[in-house]
Amino acid sequence: LGAANATRALLRLLTQKRSALDRALASATTPSAASRASSDDAHVEILSAVDAVTVPTNEPVGIVLRIRISPGYHLTAADPGEGVVGLVPFAVHIVSGTGVSIFADYPAGTPYGPQQDTLVYSGEFDLPIVLEAAGEWSGTPIIAVTFQPCTDIACLAARTVELDVSIETQ
Repeated sequence: LGAANATRALLRLLTQKRSALDRALASATTPSAASRASSDDAHVEILSAVDAVTVPTNEPVGIVLRIRISPGYHLTAADPGEGVVGLVPFAVHIVSGTGVSIFADYPAGTPYGPQQDTLVYSGEFDLPIVLEAAGEWSGTPIIAVTFQPCTDIACLAARTVELDVSIETQ
């Protein structure tokens, strides 16, 4: 499975514009970027039920993501609550292309904090998402998830992870 994912990632890199490829290779060889990615990503795992999806032009298509959060960590919910500032909400979106829209059925979140006024996600949950054709297709649309992992004493930097799910149009 790891070899297949690495091959798909390499193919995606090779099909991007040359300048984007140069930037990706330059950042991949920076040791500090590699160590930050491995330490931050170790606390959140995002899995897809599929590795490829075809989006018809006339109807939406759904897939399910499984989010696993390490014990002792939580993520700011998509709707963190009224008056919550300084935290990055959980979000699923499309990057690196156009022609497809994404919609997620975010869970409500669990109250957290001294006043229980911040909503967070913890443990493991399934996230249903829907992809829909929208406008002119360009680039290589990729599903991305933005999240901010926190503990009881500190929050890590917000991260955006691109999922290795091939999106194609009919």
